[in-house]
This record gives sequence, C-alpha cells and structure tokens, in this order.
Amino acid sequence: MNAIPSKASAVREIHLKHCEITGTCVSNIINFSTGWGAFTYRFGGRAGDGGIVEWSSAEIAKSLALHRLTMQLLDLDVECQLHGSLENEIQSRIENLKEEEDRAADEDLEEENSETETLNSVDSNESTKKWEEIEDFTKSNPFFPNLTHLRIGISLALRFVELSGKKILAEWLPPSLEELEIVGYKHHDQDEMTEVLQRREDHLPNLKVLKGVDEYIEHAKELACEDEYVASAGSADEDEVNDLDDSD
Repeated sequence: MNAIPSKASAVREIHLKHCEITGTCVSNIINFSTGWGAFTYRFGGRAGDGGIVEWSSAEIAKSLALHRLTMQLLDLDVECQLHGSLENEIQSRIENLKEEEDRAADEDLEEENSETETLNSVDSNESTKKWEEIEDFTKSNPFFPNLTHLRIGISLALRFVELSGKKILAEWLPPSLEELEIVGYKHHDQDEMTEVLQRREDHLPNLKVLKGVDEYIEHAKELACEDEYVASAGSADEDEVNDLDDSD
C-alpha cells in the first residue's frame, strides 16, 4: 500500500466493506484521489493472524481533511478497531515509528561504511518527515462543510470532534447534512447526542433522516472464519439488491 501515489486518480467514489486493513493503508487509499465525493470504509474482514489491526484516527482525519470541500458522503464504521483514547492512538503511532527507525538503524549497521553513510542520511530525512507528520496529525481539521450523508461510529465521531478543535459533537456536524446515522451509540454511554437533538432545528436545518439514536445500530465486527465471511458478504450483496429493487 505504501507504493500508492498521492493524487494520482480522478476517481470520486469508493466503498470498502468487510475490510481488515491498517489505518495507514486506508490513509494511502484516501490520498490516492484528487478529490473524493464519497468514501466508505467499514471494518469486518476475516481475521488474519488474530492480532489487533492498527488504526490511527488522527492519520485518517488528516487525509480526509484534504477532501473536506468535495466530500458529500462519508461512511466510517471502525468502532471495533478503536482502542483507548485518541491520545493513546497517537502515542501508539509514535512508538511504531520509533520501532521502524530502530529496525532501519540495525539494517544500516550491516551495510558497508560508505553505503551506511548514504543510507543514514536518507533515513534521517525520512525520520524528520515522519515526526513532522505526527505533529500535523494533531492539527488536522476533519470538518466537511458540504457533507450531506454521514454514517459514523460514535467513538470515531468524538475523536474527529477533538481533532477539529470543536467542543461538542453538535458543533462538528455540518448544517448541510440531510442524513445522519450514528453507529454504536448507547444512551448511557455518552450524552453528546442529547445536545445534537436539542440543537437539531437550529444547527441541522436540512436533516431529514436520523438513525442510531432511538434504535441501537451494531457496529461492524471481525469475522472469525470463512463461513462467517461468506455469509456476511452474501448478506451485504442481498441488501444491495433489495435497495435497487426498492428504488425501481
């Protein structure tokens, strides 16, 4: 995924469902387009080695922010990939970068002296770029003023609120929204949605559809075996066919 060039395509829409890829890979996919109009990423792929798939809300926010003016539909269901707080995520990313640098340094020691000097110079520049990226993550502004359709997990939404510098979820949601679906929200978990409902008429004048408040919407989960993967994928295909039939 690291080989994907940035802004190399004019593709405007992509929908990734039942996936189990790292946040860095998702970020690279986002960076591939010159301007997304619709982007979907839903976790729920078949388990690989049984480990936790790394995710970075800040890294994703930074990539999405580049498409803030063109994005109209955003669907992010990654509740199962979120572990700890936003601060924990960023700290984990920093630790991973340190490990990458240590591995690169060990590899350099095995090279000849002349080659090692050149590699160290390159690695130093790359290291500087990585740390600058980490600093930029905390300054991203994942706010989408032209968004009309939003489906997002409550935990990720609150992380985006924090990264955008807003104080509450109601302030982060754009007035342009027509449909909003909150995944994984439970009344006793957070009171952010109460504020959204109270401010709906003034702050969300175009909102026609609101889901995930009165009813609980289960977030996507990891699939443990091939049978579950096939069943889930088949169910998704059937839902899409039904949606097409309903629209006729």
